[in-house]
Amino acid sequence: MIFAIVIFPLGYLVVSSIYGWSFGRMAEFVGLKNYINVFQDPDFLTVFKNTLVFSLVSSCIELLLGLGIASLLDRSGKFEGTLRIIVVMPFMVSMVAGSVSFKWILNAEFGIVNYSLIKLGLIRSLVNWLGSPMLGMLACITVITWHTTPFVALILLAGLKSIPRDLYEVSELDGAGMYQKFLFITLPLLKPAIFVSLLIRTMYSLRNFPIPYVLTGGGPGNSTKLMAMLLQEKKIQLLFGYNSALSIIMVIVTLIIVWAYVKGLRVELIGKGKI
Repeated sequence: MIFAIVIFPLGYLVVSSIYGWSFGRMAEFVGLKNYINVFQDPDFLTVFKNTLVFSLVSSCIELLLGLGIASLLDRSGKFEGTLRIIVVMPFMVSMVAGSVSFKWILNAEFGIVNYSLIKLGLIRSLVNWLGSPMLGMLACITVITWHTTPFVALILLAGLKSIPRDLYEVSELDGAGMYQKFLFITLPLLKPAIFVSLLIRTMYSLRNFPIPYVLTGGGPGNSTKLMAMLLQEKKIQLLFGYNSALSIIMVIVTLIIVWAYVKGLRVELIGKGKI
């Protein structure tokens, strides 16, 4: 099964990236030409930067919000079940439906955001939230954060539930405050859950397609275009070798980020997950 769903597809992708394509079929061997074409593409660096900003910023915000939500749920007592259902509801909405809703909410002329801010006197003129490079990226990050923070919160909540309560009771006897308990008990024992949530969220956000496609279409210009949108664009042009090379580059970037997470959190992937 591992060979069928991992090794063979990845190997075929590597082979595809070093061959030229003609009418959807492999043609002559071209070596690293497809990779050179990727790096010489004027859109690549912009799209690569956008993807990293979108992925890393949203993942960090989701981690902080998820940790706060998980902590509140962990202390909510008998209301935890009800609150957990409420919290997870945004994650149950499809990305396309959520993006369409936010597109109307942030609409410059008819959106409720501009209407509310004008009524409150916080702005004097309509703001084009999706028509500015910085605000467009901020909108995409906001939508992905709204959608996937519940997922991160549930993973961290499971991590919090696995921490023995005896450790907190003993630390209180030793005079530890809330800050000391979080810094020396919660955070170290929560590192495996933090690693898993960051890993999954980063992998998915690196290849996210529907949110920027629906919200901004990659614009204005290429300011919110991500890697997945570039892959879609090149697929329409039948540049399969280019797409294969770009996919391999995305795999390498993902592995580098995972390595950084492992080094930063000092989580052992082999063994019992000790810190």
